[in-house]
Amino acid sequence: MDLINNHPEKNDKIGNGIKKFIIEINRLNHKAYHINILRNDDSIIDFSWKVCAGCLKPNSLLSAMRHSISKQIIKYKKKNKSKLICKYCSSKENIHVDHKYPSFKKISTDYIKSIKLKIPNRFGSDAKTYQHTFTLEDQEFKNEWNSYHKKHAIYQLLCETCNIKKG
Repeated sequence: MDLINNHPEKNDKIGNGIKKFIIEINRLNHKAYHINILRNDDSIIDFSWKVCAGCLKPNSLLSAMRHSISKQIIKYKKKNKSKLICKYCSSKENIHVDHKYPSFKKISTDYIKSIKLKIPNRFGSDAKTYQHTFTLEDQEFKNEWNSYHKKHAIYQLLCETCNIKKG
């Protein structure tokens, strides 16, 4: 209850009252959990404990940029599903798509330096992942960023452990 009381959309989340909290394994990341609220009217809504605890990534722009290219990452992983082996250790467990060269940070920094568009400073939140998202007013920025990223990104497949070690 203390967490939900800190949520910026507390009243919308609580609705007509809370019957109970339901904690389930996250569908997108099976090592993480998400929380749902079963309301008194038997409707269910999710909420992010990270939002409540103020733990969202401090760099909202980079978070939104990462979120907006997620379809490219998923497409690459599906295209290579028969080769899901870590480049470094040959593991087949928990394979991630990593930016080989240039790094995500370099691609995003170079893009921001190269554009003449206004850089977004207000962001939405994805209802499933709670990542920052671009607002409708920043669709031109998002579309140009996605094109730029697609043109410059070179990927590699790494297991979770090697990806974390890489930094």
